Amino acid sequence: MNTNFSAKFGKLGITVNYGAGGNFNLKGSSSSVTTPHAQTSYTKRELRGQRTMPNFWNFGNAELNYELDSLNTISTYGNIGGGSNCTKLEQTIITDYPSQPSSTSFYNLKSKNNYPNISTGLDFIRKFSNNKEREFSIRLNGEFADANTLLPTSQLNPGTDRFIDNCSIAGNKQYTIQTDYVHPLKNNQTTYPLNY
Repeated sequence: MNTNFSAKFGKLGITVNYGAGGNFNLKGSSSSVTTPHAQTSYTKRELRGQRTMPNFWNFGNAELNYELDSLNTISTYGNIGGGSNCTKLEQTIITDYPSQPSSTSFYNLKSKNNYPNISTGLDFIRKFSNNKEREFSIRLNGEFADANTLLPTSQLNPGTDRFIDNCSIAGNKQYTIQTDYVHPLKNNQTTYPLNY
């Protein structure tokens, strides 16, 4: 899904776009059989699994700009993005032994990754009446992002059960203040902005 909108009302300009996508309960299955050639504690091990994967991602941007006059413009904007990935795995493990009955155990995993990010900013751009290519700008920007991973697992074995929770929570914040000055040279020479 994608949508775009832009409009201008006199000195005010508006631009909005947003996109999103993903899948709902994408299913899959897997199976494997292990038969060791060398002597081990078991003669055969079979794994059967069912997996479900719901995922979502999105991105968007909104910007407002206003012409204070013919030389000065101010604009503000915001961005969103990221999404989440999930995996649900249910697995049955059947193990055959040489001198004892077979055992059956169950393994369940539910993983989730979240990675939302947001940024916002404010720009001021000034041009000069004696030369419209001469420009001075101030930009303020903030970015905020998370990267979280949740991995709860359970393993149900005959006589022994295991429950494990692995969680990773991470956040990132960045702030930027930037000024640029562009000064055109004579005779069509190329100029580069000075950043401070």
